[in-house]
Order: sequence, then structure tokens, then C-alpha cells
Amino acid sequence: MVDDIAYPSEILDSSTQEAFIDRRSAVWIRFLARMFDYSLVYLAVYIARKYFTSFPLYFFYYFPIEYLLFVPIESLFLRFGRASPGKMLLRMKVGQYDQPLSLKTSFRRSLKVYFRGMGLGIVWIYFFSMSVAYSRYLQTGTTAWDQEEKSEIEHKTPNSTNVLAAIFFIIFLFFFKRYA
Repeated sequence: MVDDIAYPSEILDSSTQEAFIDRRSAVWIRFLARMFDYSLVYLAVYIARKYFTSFPLYFFYYFPIEYLLFVPIESLFLRFGRASPGKMLLRMKVGQYDQPLSLKTSFRRSLKVYFRGMGLGIVWIYFFSMSVAYSRYLQTGTTAWDQEEKSEIEHKTPNSTNVLAAIFFIIFLFFFKRYA
């Protein structure tokens, strides 16, 4: 009877198999995807501030609005594409039972990430909140917001070129932000 068991590697052709990454790598890929997304939003906000508004820029130094702006943007991406640009780049998908999140669920999830994961974008708060989320993810394999919203994250092994592109883009914008 034991010989009748078919293992996944026997069923799938090796050319169609997808490699999934381990928990310790997944947490850093998730972080990189989020920072890539925030960098894209930062770039759009920077262009809008520079060319389309006379609102004083020093206000945004104390309250980084790009984190809050990303909540509805991410919600739409998760609802209609199952991934934000950073998640797409790094081969991740978010859903429930292999389906996209509803708009309401994706908005709640994004708000929870904003408050509990990113600490409102305030430096001293987000260092604490991200370290709590990091520890929890390593212990349980999920974040509090994903568990509460019953969302599942599919992590496939990202292309190393895409990982490097994301890292360089974030570094570039970091220096651009400081010296532009």
C-alpha cells in the first residue's frame, strides 16, 4: 500500500515546479517589497510636491504622508491584482483561499499594516512595531494582520535580478531624498 503513494515531485514535471522560500528569507523579501512600494509612492509624492503644490515641504518631514497614501493604493492592488508592485516584482501574492481579498478586507489589512506594522511611519514607533512583527513572523509564520484578516501570502523564490533592482531602487531614492 505504501508504494501507491504519489509524491508531488513525481506528479509535477520538474520544469513546472515552483520553489517557495523559507520563513527567514520570506520576512526579508516581504520587507523589501514593502520598502519598494513605499519608495514608488515617495517618488510620486515628491514629484507632486515639487511641481504641483506650494504646500510647505517641511510639514512632511515630521509626518511622512507616503505611508498613509499607500493604504488605499495597496488595497486596490491587492483586490484586483493580488499583489502590489513590490510584491509582483518579488513574486508574492496575497489572497484568501486562492482568491483575491475583498476590497474591504484588503483595506483593513493595509490599515493594520500602516498602524501596527509601520507605526504610522514615525521613526521611533516603526522600529519597535517592525521588530515585534519580525519576531512574531519568525515564530508563527504569519503577521498579526494576516492572521486577523485570514489572508495567505504565497512566497515564490524571487529572481535575483529583481531583488537587486529593488534594493538599488530603494538605495537610489534614499540618497535622492537626502540630496535632492
